[in-house]
Amino acid sequence: MSAHFGETEKIAPLVELDPGQYRMDMCAAALAYDALNVGEMRFAEQAVVGGERYDRPLYHECLARLLDPDGAVVLPGTYIAALERLGLTRVFDWYVVRETIRQLEYRHDVAMGCNVSALSAVDDIWWTSAFAQLRRRPDIAKRLVIEITENATLPSVTDAMAFISAVQGAGARVALDDFGVGHLCPDFAGEANADIVKIDGSYVRNRLSNDDGQDRLRDLVSLVGKFAPIVVVEGIEIADDLHAAKAAGAKYFQGYYFQAPVFPDRLVNRSHTIEREEVR
Repeated sequence: MSAHFGETEKIAPLVELDPGQYRMDMCAAALAYDALNVGEMRFAEQAVVGGERYDRPLYHECLARLLDPDGAVVLPGTYIAALERLGLTRVFDWYVVRETIRQLEYRHDVAMGCNVSALSAVDDIWWTSAFAQLRRRPDIAKRLVIEITENATLPSVTDAMAFISAVQGAGARVALDDFGVGHLCPDFAGEANADIVKIDGSYVRNRLSNDDGQDRLRDLVSLVGKFAPIVVVEGIEIADDLHAAKAAGAKYFQGYYFQAPVFPDRLVNRSHTIEREEVR
C-alpha cells in the first residue's frame, strides 16, 4: 500500500489552521510521505530497562527517523504535529507498525515497541491486516508493544478502548506514553487496561524546581501502578534521575543515562564500551 493523502481517516474534528500554518504543515506532511513512499524510514531504538543491572531490556522503543533527499535525518518534531493537525496520521502509523512487525520477523531475540498517535487508536479496517498477521504469528505478537502517544486528543474513548482490546486480543501489549502531560486523563488510564504506562520525563526534571516535586513523582508512580502492571519512568538522564525514580517506587526506566537512541546495526547499552551512533 502506498501512502496517499486522499485516504479517508476517522478522526476528531481538525483544528482550524490559518493559511500560513496549513502551507507549512502540508510541506512537512509531503516530506514525511515522500520519504515513506521511497522507503526512507529508519528506526532509532532506545531500550526500556529494569532489573538490578538494567542490562536486560523490557523492550526497545522504535523511534521513526525519516531521511530527506540528501540523506539527512528528519526528526519527528518536523512532521508529527503537522500530520496530526491535518488528520493524516493513520497511514504513517500503519507504516510504522508494519515495519516494526517486519523487524520482529527477522530479529527473534528482541521485543520492540512503536508509537501510534491517539488519532490512530481506532479499531477499524486500517488495522485489520496488521492484527490478522499478529494473530497468525503469536511469536511476534508477544514481542510487540504499541505505544499510544498523548500529543493529540482521542477521537473517541470508546473507539480507543476497542483498539486497545484489539491489540491485546492479537497478542501484543499496549503502553500509554508520556502519561501526566498529554491528553489522556487518569480516568481513561484507569479503564484502558493497558499493559504499560510510561510517566513523562518532565516529572523527573521538575522534581528539583518544585518543593514537592519528589512527592508528586512518588504519588504519580503509585497512582499509575494501580492502572497497569508495569510503570516506566522516562527521561532518566543522569544517576540522580535514576535514584529519584527508584525512590518514587519505579522499577522500569528509559532515558539517555542507559542508552541514547541508536540505529539497530550499532545498538549497544551501558554495559558496552564501544562507540555508538547517537541519533537525537
